[in-house]
Amino acid sequence: MMTIDERIDHYCAAAESRATTRHGKIRAAVKMLRTAGQGWSAPSRRVIVAEALADRRPGPRQPIDDDERARRRAAADPRFRRRMLARRRRLIRRAETAAAWLRALPEIRRLSGILGLDVPPPPAEYADYLEYAREVARCGGEYSGDTEHDAALRPGQNVAETRTYRGDRYSRRCTWHRTDAVHRVAIDPASLPHPSDPRVRESLTDGLPLLAWDPATGAATWARVSRKALTTEDGWYLCRRVGREWVTYHSTRSLRHCRRGLMRKVSEVVARHRRERADRRMLAMWLWRHRHDRLTWDAPRLCGYCRPGVQQWMARHGITPDRATVARVWRTRDPRARLVIERLATAS
Repeated sequence: MMTIDERIDHYCAAAESRATTRHGKIRAAVKMLRTAGQGWSAPSRRVIVAEALADRRPGPRQPIDDDERARRRAAADPRFRRRMLARRRRLIRRAETAAAWLRALPEIRRLSGILGLDVPPPPAEYADYLEYAREVARCGGEYSGDTEHDAALRPGQNVAETRTYRGDRYSRRCTWHRTDAVHRVAIDPASLPHPSDPRVRESLTDGLPLLAWDPATGAATWARVSRKALTTEDGWYLCRRVGREWVTYHSTRSLRHCRRGLMRKVSEVVARHRRERADRRMLAMWLWRHRHDRLTWDAPRLCGYCRPGVQQWMARHGITPDRATVARVWRTRDPRARLVIERLATAS
């Protein structure tokens, strides 16, 4: 006696169907029985119909979305697949910056899924912005429990926040629980200059890392650490280069207040540079006048250096006690030795 699977294969072969799956064979057998099934026995027809009902997928038929339809068409139509590949290559070629990559990423992912390809790696600038976002997230404090840092690049979002959760207890007997925290930072690369820009790095050094900044208007958004938690502040940020350093100022009141604060800091830096130049001139004059003076053992003691340490340092630089002049010691470029001479010049 034939089994159900053997009957289905037999009826499918009689219908001259090319179906390979069980579902396809059952459909071919049922179609054949409905059209020319009067020659088959009633039990056979009932068995095939019962198998068709059992094989039917439960619930309503799910509609095919556009991506699935395009995926099937790309597998069957070579010309359509070539058009999709050309479109994907154009998007990848135009996404040279991090902001352009974020805008084109959803379409690149959709086309890659249709074609069965992996998503290509982002440009190098994308990694720079992502690493900067991680640096901003690490500015948050460490909590008593597990502290995590989450950094991401999202278009239209410039947010820095900290979410706390209830963690494990300190011990079995203690009823107090630790505090778990997650520092989250999201940055839009289109609203911030490159992280290697010295103006952006200087804001990070000041402890107020920028999340967004428009150099033309001064409007900015930065992250602030308040009781270990990251918060977001909106205001104005201005900077100016004085000599080899950058002077920055953040203000949440107004652009006018930010300009006044920047000018005040610039005047202070200019005055400090003048004092430093005057000190360097005085030191140069003192070095010229006392370049042949021989240093005694009492000179290093101004900095707290012991006699054996000074002897070891002189042996390392090839200086004998009778040749330990001011000029010879200054040419070693050793920071500690120059500190001794600077203190001698200040004391005299």
